[in-house]
Amino acid sequence: MGVVEQHPLTRYVYPSGSDRGGERPVDAYLLEVSSWTAPAGAEGRRDPAWFSPEDAKERLAEGGREPRYAEEHGRVVDAALAQITGAGQRSS
Repeated sequence: MGVVEQHPLTRYVYPSGSDRGGERPVDAYLLEVSSWTAPAGAEGRRDPAWFSPEDAKERLAEGGREPRYAEEHGRVVDAALAQITGAGQRSS
């Protein structure tokens, strides 16, 4: 459980998954986790884990992903870290 930010932190591109190729934009939101339970049902196949920002970027780049998408994921991690530490605070 947690609280999701109302506005996207950033947007990144990801393969569309269709046979025609292409990309699709994905909005990334920050989630403040207040409690955690193991995934159930269809989500039970997932194995959630916590990583340092550096380790998260390395893990997101694994698995033969195209370098561009690994860079996009790393950019999202950097944006989240900046927001969390106050370096990316939005002006209201």
